[in-house]
Amino acid sequence: MFSALTDRAHEINHVPSAAILSIPLTLGYFLIFGLRCAFEVPVAVRANWLFRVTVDPDTHECALLARKIILLFLLPALILICFPVYAHFRGWQFALAHTAIVTAMCLLLIEIVVMRFRKIPFACGMPSFKSHSIAAVVIFILGFFVFSTLTSAAEQWALEDTFRFFLFAPLLPAACLAVWQWRRNLIHLDQKITFEDEIAPAVEVAMNLGR
Repeated sequence: MFSALTDRAHEINHVPSAAILSIPLTLGYFLIFGLRCAFEVPVAVRANWLFRVTVDPDTHECALLARKIILLFLLPALILICFPVYAHFRGWQFALAHTAIVTAMCLLLIEIVVMRFRKIPFACGMPSFKSHSIAAVVIFILGFFVFSTLTSAAEQWALEDTFRFFLFAPLLPAACLAVWQWRRNLIHLDQKITFEDEIAPAVEVAMNLGR
């Protein structure tokens, strides 16, 4: 952040550098994934019997609840911090365009991270370590560079010219619509509430280790 604010060599046509544009994307990425990971941490597992008794396991509101909690933290930061800061230094028109792009990217990321979320936040057991956990960490790291670095570079390219911006802008709503449609097509078992992670049978684990 500090290096981005002190280095203005990469500004083109009065458009900020990709590093400056990536600041709210970086903060938003860690906020979204931080909350998503926090949802997995149980507060009182023994007390979740109340949810087991009262909540319909076939309800599809877990992802909706997680999305609302994330937006509760994210939207005020975008409206009260991101937009005023960029409006002060770059003008309200630029701030409006940049905040809209950041908001669209964050909404897209939220839809991705809650796509298969089937737990009540803070009320279910801690997930166990799985064989694909390391691969998931690598994907999270690569996703950070795609979300923050590549998006800010593409945004800088689009803001340099009005025609480019109108080519770039429809891509984000289209991507959100594609992810939303993909989530709607998930099978019923991928949307049913689960209170404990299913442990793979010992035979299956042994076969995977044998491979």
